[in-house]
Amino acid sequence: MIQCNGIKNVMNKMKKLNQISIAILCFGGFLKHNSYPYANILVSIGFIAVAVTLIAMVFSKNQH
Repeated sequence: MIQCNGIKNVMNKMKKLNQISIAILCFGGFLKHNSYPYANILVSIGFIAVAVTLIAMVFSKNQH
């Protein structure tokens, strides 16, 4: 039972991290649309963070 609660806690943290990553991606896309400098860095960070969190969520679900 303790392990199950630990996995749920990790999944909740990953979901929050994924939502933050999507927010960074959207904000970077907005800045990119308005041609602000360094917006492409935010977009890249957002895409990488979303990909990493989704891959981590898939592997953690497979282990459960």
